[in-house]
Amino acid sequence: MVSDFSGRVIAHATKQNFEKIASRSLKDIFGEPCASSIIYHLGGSEVLQEPRAFETKIESIFGVGADLILDHILNEVENPKKTRRRRV
Repeated sequence: MVSDFSGRVIAHATKQNFEKIASRSLKDIFGEPCASSIIYHLGGSEVLQEPRAFETKIESIFGVGADLILDHILNEVENPKKTRRRRV
């Protein structure tokens, strides 16, 4: 389990920034069509503005696999200046 995901996100990002980072991260991990489907099943873009609700819903869908997703998002939130890899 990712240690204090929502607290760490709240300390480093605004709701709008978290929404952008979470959406971008899901697209990076799953690709556009799957990310859109996941966001829909999470409850829509509103859940992307609430780190606690997002964490709970991701865990309910992905179980222990949620840690990989949450860790990726947390890395993007806490290290925003890190150069992002681009897919080819």
